[in-house]
Amino acid sequence: MPYDKKTRDALQAYYETHDFTGNIPAFDDKKYTPAQLQIYAKAKKFFAQSWLKLLPETGNKRSMRNFSKNYPLNCLKEGDAAYIANMVAQIMGDEERFKVSVDKFFSDLQEPLEAGFKACAKAHGKTPEELTDEEIEDVVDKLAGLFMEEMINALMTAQKTPEIFAALHKGDTKLTAHEDFNDSVCENHDKINFLKRWTHSDTQLGVALSLEEVMESDRDAAENASSFFSPAESTEEAYSELRNGFLATLSEDDHAIFIMRENGKTQKEIAETLGYKTHSAVTKRLQAMREQFEMYIKEQG
Repeated sequence: MPYDKKTRDALQAYYETHDFTGNIPAFDDKKYTPAQLQIYAKAKKFFAQSWLKLLPETGNKRSMRNFSKNYPLNCLKEGDAAYIANMVAQIMGDEERFKVSVDKFFSDLQEPLEAGFKACAKAHGKTPEELTDEEIEDVVDKLAGLFMEEMINALMTAQKTPEIFAALHKGDTKLTAHEDFNDSVCENHDKINFLKRWTHSDTQLGVALSLEEVMESDRDAAENASSFFSPAESTEEAYSELRNGFLATLSEDDHAIFIMRENGKTQKEIAETLGYKTHSAVTKRLQAMREQFEMYIKEQG
């Protein structure tokens, strides 16, 4: 979920001097009846099981595509992944530390669990105390996954990841594109220049991605993202020659897709124009053309 400015500033300030998870309140068991506490005791066991499944994935949850290895955000991601993976290994290898971890994070689920149990009970026409183990586990599994995503989101916010994106992509600075950090850029100016124009609105460059892996068919979510690329004047002529030569090799449909994509049409709009049932057909054609263009560049020497 997005944070308002007050929450974001407080989280970032806390992160600079503390473990940002250190302010999670303790579980309040005084507000429940003995019967209700039995539900939470079961929920805690299910949460521990979910935690065991989710922890190994934590370091890989943040996904950013098409960045070269030296790009600052990629370095931050890899640093986090290595640190988190190390901590996870320590926690999972120490029964006492794992118990403390479960106790700590389970307490932060107290209010969401309460709401989840009430909603689940209402949907089944019963009271929360009457929920079966399977129903309790289902509520816990859903909330544990969401909680894990929120923890990573909080970490990214605390580390000022959005601000780093903004600084790197500010128009009046040199650091405007990921290839500024690519050691091999001098070897592939033509290809990079084409891919700048070809893929900028079909990828997630410069966009803070969701924590789940972005599927190929969901790329249209970033259709309106700004292009952070300003090709050098010296490569414009080379690009035009490559573009025009490549266009001449395409079928009528692919030619139309190329032109519409270049003019900023979304995959959905292209599919509607060409009479395709879904935009997945356009996605496949775009991928095929990217591969064809790579071969075309190699053939041109």
